[in-house]
Amino acid sequence: FSVLFELGLLGVTSLVSIHVMNKIMNSQSPFGSSGQTSKRERKQLLERLNRPQLVNLELNEYERVICEGIVDPKALSVTFDQIGGLEDQKKEIIDAVILPLKRPE
Repeated sequence: FSVLFELGLLGVTSLVSIHVMNKIMNSQSPFGSSGQTSKRERKQLLERLNRPQLVNLELNEYERVICEGIVDPKALSVTFDQIGGLEDQKKEIIDAVILPLKRPE
């Protein structure tokens, strides 16, 4: 009897643990609660990226998260010259990001 009780208790504890972990993981998801985006949200994102012609583009949740981190360079009002100090960091960004985009060869 005690073995059956222990197995039952183990099973219930496992199910509760799985349920709690599932709730925690869903609450920490970068994709929101449903993982879906509305057409309005997609339109806003693509307009912010200055790409309204792609409004009907279907993005999966991973692509959407990546796109949300992209900034249209024309929307930036600050230049590297306006940033005081940090010369080494600015040079690294220019060498690693900007130059390969301007001169891919």
